[in-house]
Amino acid sequence: EISEISAPVEEGEVGEFTINLDTVPAGAVEITIKADDNSEISLDGESFSNQLVVSLTNTSQQTIKVKAVDDDVPEGEQTSTISYEITSTGDSEKYPLTLNIESTEITITDNDPVTPGKVEISEISEPLQEGEVGEFTINLDTVPAGAVEIKITADDDSEISLDGETFETELMVSLSDLSSKTIKVKAVDDEVPEGEHTSTISYEITNTGDSEKYPLTLEIPSTEITITDNDPVVPGKVEISEISAPVEEGELAEFTINLDTVPAGAVEITIKADEDSEISLDGETFDTDLIVSLSNTSQQTIKVKAVDDEVPEGDHSSTISYEITNTEDSETYPLDLEIPSTEITITDNDADAAGLVEISEISAPVEEGEVGEFTINLDTVPAGAVEITIKADDNSEISLDGESFSNQLVVSLTNTSQQTIKVKAVDDDVPEGEQTSTISYEITSTGDSEKYPLTLNIESTEITITDNDPVTPGKVEISEISAPVEEGEVAEFTINLDTVPAGAVEIKITADDDSEISLDGETFETELMVSLTNTSQQTIKVKAVDDEVPEGDHSSTISYEITNTEDSETYPLTLEIPSTEIQITDNDADGAGQVLITEISGLTEGGEPGTYTIALDTVPAGAVEIKIMADEDSEISLDGQSFENEVMVSLSDLTPKTITVMAVDDNFLEGDHNTTISYTITNTGDEVKYPDTLNIPSTEITITDNESVTTTPEIIISESPILFEGGTGIYTVALTKTPTGEVEITIKADDQTEISLDGTTFASEQVLTFNEAKLQTITVRGLDDQEVEGDHESTISHEITKSEDSVNYPLGDVGLVTASIFDNDIPIVTITASDLEAAEKDQDPGSITITRSGDTSEELTVSYMTFGSTATADDYSETLNGSVTIAAGESSVELKITPEIDSRIDEGDETVNLVLNTSEDYNLVGKTFAQITIADDISSVPDKSTRFVWRNPLTGNNILWKIDDTHQVNTVSLPAQTDLNLEIQGTGDFDGDGEMDDVFWLNKVTGAIQYWQGQGEEIKEMVLDAGEVNPLEWELTEFADFNGDLKDDILAYKPDTGELAILTIDADKLVNQGIIERDGQPLLITEDTGWQIEGSGNFSGGDQHQILWRNQNTGQVGIWQIDGNELVDAAVVTRDDEPVLAPSSTGWQIEGVADFTDDGQEQILWYHSETGQIATWQMSDKKLVKGDIITRDGEPLGILSSTGWSIQGVADVDNDGKYDIVWNNSNTIAFWHLNGSELRDAMVIDQPPEAGFNPNLI
Repeated sequence: EISEISAPVEEGEVGEFTINLDTVPAGAVEITIKADDNSEISLDGESFSNQLVVSLTNTSQQTIKVKAVDDDVPEGEQTSTISYEITSTGDSEKYPLTLNIESTEITITDNDPVTPGKVEISEISEPLQEGEVGEFTINLDTVPAGAVEIKITADDDSEISLDGETFETELMVSLSDLSSKTIKVKAVDDEVPEGEHTSTISYEITNTGDSEKYPLTLEIPSTEITITDNDPVVPGKVEISEISAPVEEGELAEFTINLDTVPAGAVEITIKADEDSEISLDGETFDTDLIVSLSNTSQQTIKVKAVDDEVPEGDHSSTISYEITNTEDSETYPLDLEIPSTEITITDNDADAAGLVEISEISAPVEEGEVGEFTINLDTVPAGAVEITIKADDNSEISLDGESFSNQLVVSLTNTSQQTIKVKAVDDDVPEGEQTSTISYEITSTGDSEKYPLTLNIESTEITITDNDPVTPGKVEISEISAPVEEGEVAEFTINLDTVPAGAVEIKITADDDSEISLDGETFETELMVSLTNTSQQTIKVKAVDDEVPEGDHSSTISYEITNTEDSETYPLTLEIPSTEIQITDNDADGAGQVLITEISGLTEGGEPGTYTIALDTVPAGAVEIKIMADEDSEISLDGQSFENEVMVSLSDLTPKTITVMAVDDNFLEGDHNTTISYTITNTGDEVKYPDTLNIPSTEITITDNESVTTTPEIIISESPILFEGGTGIYTVALTKTPTGEVEITIKADDQTEISLDGTTFASEQVLTFNEAKLQTITVRGLDDQEVEGDHESTISHEITKSEDSVNYPLGDVGLVTASIFDNDIPIVTITASDLEAAEKDQDPGSITITRSGDTSEELTVSYMTFGSTATADDYSETLNGSVTIAAGESSVELKITPEIDSRIDEGDETVNLVLNTSEDYNLVGKTFAQITIADDISSVPDKSTRFVWRNPLTGNNILWKIDDTHQVNTVSLPAQTDLNLEIQGTGDFDGDGEMDDVFWLNKVTGAIQYWQGQGEEIKEMVLDAGEVNPLEWELTEFADFNGDLKDDILAYKPDTGELAILTIDADKLVNQGIIERDGQPLLITEDTGWQIEGSGNFSGGDQHQILWRNQNTGQVGIWQIDGNELVDAAVVTRDDEPVLAPSSTGWQIEGVADFTDDGQEQILWYHSETGQIATWQMSDKKLVKGDIITRDGEPLGILSSTGWSIQGVADVDNDGKYDIVWNNSNTIAFWHLNGSELRDAMVIDQPPEAGFNPNLI
C-alpha cells in the first residue's frame, strides 16, 4: 500500500508518502523504488537519489521523502513517476517477484519563469505588383506541447492562400513543430490608381495546445507588404460650381472650388479674374488674383464682384481662369492639369438707355465655297446713323450684294430695318475637317452716343464650316542608312512627320534580334517610343548587335506603329509605315566559309530543266548538310529524275553538287514570273567556318509561262483543261485590251461536258460579258456516264454574239477549247507513301499504299518499278517484285517496308523509291511516285559526350554543351522555355534508349511538369499529365532505375509526413507506383529522425539502383533495396561488422556515387567542407572495403570552398570507364580525372561560360 501525495510539489521542495504491506509476510520483502529524471527519493530526508531499497517485514509504514528536481528549464507544470519492483522476497506466495505494484504520479509545480515562444514570420522584401503572388513562411521557434492554431487575416489590399490557388482574406494554420508553413500572398488587383501602397497581414492565436509558451494573448507583430499599383493614374479634377444668374455691375456673386479626390498633399491654385470682375476669399478684400490651398475635398467659397464702370457697353461677360502653381501630389494634380475657365455674365447698369444690335443665327453648317446669310438690325430707332464695321476671319468672307466678297465691310443703320449679310466659307485645298469662322462687330461711328455708344459690346457670331477637301493621310518620313553597319557599331537615322499634326503622334519603334535602338545613344533597347508634334526630325541611334556567331553579312528590320494619335484623320492608328532594312556586316565572319552557288538561266513551263552547282569555298572540318527548298513554282532534284520541293545535300570537300531545277507546268495564265530557291544549314561538322547560322543568299530564277493565246489576237484562252468524268477542270478567257463597249461571248459545250461561270451552276451554254480586259474563269464538268469508252475529249466553242466594239472584237467564232476527259469507268491508280519514315531502330516500318478508284468487283494487278533507290533489297524485308494485286472488293493495297537491323553500320539514311508503270487496265493520274526514307540506326555507337544544359533564368533560353573525350565543346541551341517558373529537377534516361539525355522540368508555381526527350541533337518536348500526383507536395530527390526496367524512375519524398514514393513516366503520364512499404505498412522517415536521402547507386551489382541514406546525427550510412514499392532490404554500411559513422558534425558531406575505378563497383564520393579534402568509399554490397583520401603524387588534395570551386557532379568525361569529378567556379567548368584515389589529371574547359546562363550537368 502506497499513500498519495495530493498537493503539487514545487521544484526544489520535498513531499512524502508511505509504503507498507497489507499483511505480515513470511519473511522480509525488499522493494526497489525508482524515481524518473524529475524527482529524487530518500529515506532520511537528507541523502536523495533516483533509487533506493526498502525492506518490509511487517505491516508498518515506511516514510519515503520525495524532492522535485529544481532545474532551470521553464517547462510549466509537469509530472514525475515513481515505480516499484519487488527485487527480493521472503514470501513468494503473497509477495512474489512478479507482483505488480502501481506507479505513483507526482505533480510538480515549475518555479522557473516561462519564456514565451515566438512566432517567426519571414519577410517579403520585394514589392508585389497588383495581381502578382508572393510568399512568406510562418513557424514556431520552439516545439509546443500541443498544436497551436493561428488565424491569419489580410486587409482589403491582399488575399492569402495555403495552396496558391484558393485565396481568401482569412485562413487558419496549425503548427505542432518547428516546420515552416508557406503562405501565398496575392496583391488585390483593383482598378483604382492609388499609387504604391501597403497591405497589413495580422496574426492571432485562436487555439493553443501550449498555453504557457503560446498563450492566446501572445502578441504576434503584423506583416507589412509593399504593393506596386498597376493602374494608370487618373488625373484628379478641380470642380468649380456655376454662377448661372447674370451679375449686375457692382453686385456680388459666389461660386465654390474643390478637389474631387483627396490629394497626397496641399494643392495651391492661382485664380485670376479679367478686368471686368474681381475676386475675394473673405468678401471684403477684392483683387484680380488670389491663391487657394486645397488639401482635401472640402469646398472653398470664392466671392466675385462685377466691376462697376460708367461705360454703357451692354450685357457682357468676364472670364475667371485657374492654374495649379504648387502641388504636393504631382500624379493626381500635376502643375499642367488643365482647369476650364469660368464665364460670368454681367448686366450693364449703365445701359438703361442703351440699344441692342440684333444679329440672326446661321444654324446649319456651311460647306467650303457655299454661301449662307444672316441679318443685322438695331432694336430701337437711333437719333442718327450708326455705322458698324463687320470683320470675318481667314475662314470666311462677307458681302452685302452676294457677289463681291471680302473680309471686312461697313453697314450704316438708321432705323430698325434688317440688313442682310452674305457669308461665304473660304474654299481652300487643305483637308482640315469641320472648322469654325468668327465674325466680329464694332460700332465705328454713331449718331446716337447714348443708345449706341462706340463702346457698346456686340457678341461675335460663330459659323460652322464643313470641309470639302478629302483628307490626305500624312506620311511618316524615315531617312535611310545606306552604308552597312558593322556589328557593335552605331549608325543613325531620322524620323519626322511630313505635315504638322493636330496633336501629338506617338510612334512605337521596334528592332528585331539583330539590332537595338536608342534616343540618347547610351541606353539601347529593342523598343522605344517617340512623340512627334511637328515636322522636326527626331534622331534614332541604331546599334548592330555584336554576337559571337559567324553568320555572314545579314540584315535587321526596324518596324514602326502609331500607338496613340491626337490627329486621327491625318495620322490614324492604322497608318502603314514601311519598315527599315539595315545591312549589317558580320565581324565574326573573318574565318567563316562561303557557300558558292552558280547562276542559272531562265526556265520555261513544260520545258527542259536547268542546272546549277552548289559547293563550299574551303574544306570543312566535317560534313556540312544543307537543306535546299524550292517554292511552289519549281521542283529540284539531285539525280535529275525524281523532283521534289526539298532536297538535302551533304558537302564534305570542295566538290560541287549539281542541282537540277524544273519549272512547274501549271494550267494558269500568269505570265512570266520568278521562283525562289532558298538554303539553310541543318547540320554542320564545322561550327567555325560553316555554322548553322550562316546566311546563304537565295537563288532567283525567271520562268516563262507556256499558257498562250490559242485564238485571235484580241481574245486570250488558256490551255485546255484536264478532268475526270463527274469531275471538274478550269480554263480562262480574257480580252487583250479594254473594249470601247460591252462584248458578249457565248460559250457552248458538246454532249460530253457542261460549263459554269460561278463554279456552281452548270449548263451546256453560258454567256460571258466583258466591259474591261479582265480575266474570267470557266469551270468545265465532265458528264458521268456508265459507258466504258476510255479517255476521250470534249469540244467547247466560243463566239462573239454581241459587240459594242466591232473594230477590235467583231462578231464571229473566236476559238475552241478541247477538254481531255479521263473515263472513270476504268480504274484510276495512284501511289502514296502513307508512312514516309521507316527506321532501323526497333524495325519501325514504312508504308506505301497503291489505291484504285471505281469498280472494285474484280482484282486488279498494278505494275511498278524501283527507281533511284539508295537502299538495296538486303536493307528491308518486303520483296518488291514489280507488281502487286489489289484484291476483289478492296480499293487499295499496302506495301510494308520493314528495315533490317544493322545498327553497327553507319551508312546514313537510305531511300526506297517506287514508280507506277502504265497499263491498259487502268489510268495513272496524280501521284505516280512514292518514296520512303529509312533512318539509319547507329545506337550501338552511343554518344558518350558529357553534356551540360545551360539555362538563362531571365529569358528562358537554353544551350547544350557536348564535351567530347578531348575536352572540345560542341554548342547546340535548344528550345527556349519562356515560362520562367520552369526549373530543371533532374536528368536521366526516361525513354529507355540507353542515353542519359532526358531532362525533367517542374513549374514551381503551378506544378506543371514536362520533360525533354533527347534524340541525338534534337529535343522532343513532352508535356506530362500529373494525374493524381501533385508534384508541389513532394521533393523530387533522385532520378534512377529502381525497378530494373531500363528506364529511370523518380524518388519522391514528403518531409512533413516522411512518406516516400516511386514515380514513373508512362508515355505522357506521371504515375505514382505507391508509397514505399514494409510488410504492408507505409515507411515514414521524418526529418526529425536525422535521416536524409543522399543519392542512389547500384551497390549490389544487379540491374536496380538502391537508395543511399545518411543519418546527420549518428553518422550512419544506410542502403535501401526496393522491389516495386516494397522495401525488401535495409542495412547500414559496416566495416568489420561495425557501423561506419560519419555524422555531419565531422564536416564530411556526400557529393555523389559513381565507379571511379572501373571495377564494376560504385563508390561514394565525400567532400570535407572545412579542409577541402575529397575522399571515396570503396563498397562491396553494403560493406565498406576501404576509404581513401584523393591524392596527387602521394599528397592529399584539398580544395577549399573559399576558392570558389565546388563539386558540380560526376561524369566519365574521357570515356575510360572511370568516372571523373566535375567542378564549377562561377560557371567555369573543370574536370578531375581519377585513377582510383589518385588524381591523374586536372583540366579546365577553355570555352568561356555562357553569359547569363547557369549550367546543369546531365
